[in-house]
Amino acid sequence: MKRIDYVHPVKESDLPQILSLLQLVQLPIEGVPEHVGDFIQITARGKRGGPILGCVGLEIYDGSALLRSLAVEPEHQGKGYGRELTAAITEYARKRGVAVLFLLTSTAESFFAKVGFVRVERETVPAAVKRSVEFKSACPMSAVCMMKRL
Repeated sequence: MKRIDYVHPVKESDLPQILSLLQLVQLPIEGVPEHVGDFIQITARGKRGGPILGCVGLEIYDGSALLRSLAVEPEHQGKGYGRELTAAITEYARKRGVAVLFLLTSTAESFFAKVGFVRVERETVPAAVKRSVEFKSACPMSAVCMMKRL
């Protein structure tokens, strides 16, 4: 049975909760406020406006996008929320005309491989995406670069 009723866009008023969640799971928050309009969140069944269980965001750049900030509250990890968020943001990206998703990860390469991402060299990433704060400073050079064609 699906435990999630609400997968919906993040509102400006949700930003403090999103930033808190990202800090809790040790993900960078730089650039999030500027792109919060392209974030999606999950809240628990029956709790519209209730605590945020997870989030994921996009930074869209000329037909490509950077998937970033996939986070799930620690006590709710392993329940499929990450997969549901990834599916929702992928569909959102398609609707926005994105052809290719990119991401950087230091901890979740196997998760993203299971949902269709493949490892690529940073040199293959479009220049516009590489100008993002994630590529320029927020993520370490040791982070794995991955992509998924939509």
